[in-house]
Amino acid sequence: MSFIDWHPDFSVNHDDLDSEHREFIDAVNRLRSGLFEHRPKESIHELFEFLTRYARKHFEDEENLMREIGYPGFEQHKAAHEELLKAIEAHELHFRDGRSRESAELLTFLLKSWLVDHLLGMDRQYGYLLGHDAS
Repeated sequence: MSFIDWHPDFSVNHDDLDSEHREFIDAVNRLRSGLFEHRPKESIHELFEFLTRYARKHFEDEENLMREIGYPGFEQHKAAHEELLKAIEAHELHFRDGRSRESAELLTFLLKSWLVDHLLGMDRQYGYLLGHDAS
């Protein structure tokens, strides 16, 4: 069973972003599994790097869409993205410093609460506008 499973309630009424959200969730699931299964350090570093790269790409796509639609909460949303990226990087440093269990537990809490809260809260706000405009 996955740590976080995609649920239709996460949809933001945009097929590309929904697909990216699914991939983001998959990346989180792979990283968490790797940490708790004590996979080799190099494997974990690759998972952290993928998650960071993917998050940056996804956030850029999302922010471009928000600019396109003139989303009024853009600055707050962008700040939340930057906060998550910093947190991921901090947890990778914990892991590199040999605190893998601490990193795994904190990352688990952070990502699950952040992803679910962010998808159901902030992302659904602009998603409502996308769905509203489409009708």
